[in-house]
Amino acid sequence: MDLLDFDDEMEDYTHEPGVISEENLAEWCLKAEEGDAVAQYEVAKYLEQKDPYCYCHEIEVYSERAALQGYEPAVALMAEQMLFFHPGLLLRVLPNVAEKGSVEAMWRLATCLNYGLETKPDPERAQYWYEKAAELGDGMQKVNLAIRYMRGDGVPQSMVKAMSLAHLATM
Repeated sequence: MDLLDFDDEMEDYTHEPGVISEENLAEWCLKAEEGDAVAQYEVAKYLEQKDPYCYCHEIEVYSERAALQGYEPAVALMAEQMLFFHPGLLLRVLPNVAEKGSVEAMWRLATCLNYGLETKPDPERAQYWYEKAAELGDGMQKVNLAIRYMRGDGVPQSMVKAMSLAHLATM
């Protein structure tokens, strides 16, 4: 499923996020097991709020499944959970999610590659993903990339490039 398809699907979705309770948890889990990305994310968020240490495996599994289907909100949860509990696994999953078009995954993957988090630093691949995230994302990714150019953080310092990206971010 394409990331853009979720916008239309969410309009038809009949629940409000975050309404999982002890009474309806089983229904949500069934939807999650049937492959519903929104339910997978909601179950993962519910478990994270209950006890992130006790349910860390389930949180990883459900957030990863939702992220791999292209459900963007799940990417941040998956990345935070895996980075804390299983950072090596994160670098095996992020490229797949980034390739599916997740801007959040692109930016997080670029950061891991840039700073050598659980991998050796790879500035060229990091820059590729930073640029891709800025191209596909909202203005925030462009601003973040502009800051990288302004500081010379992994790229040749360029105030011209920084200012042009900052300008594009406002459009």
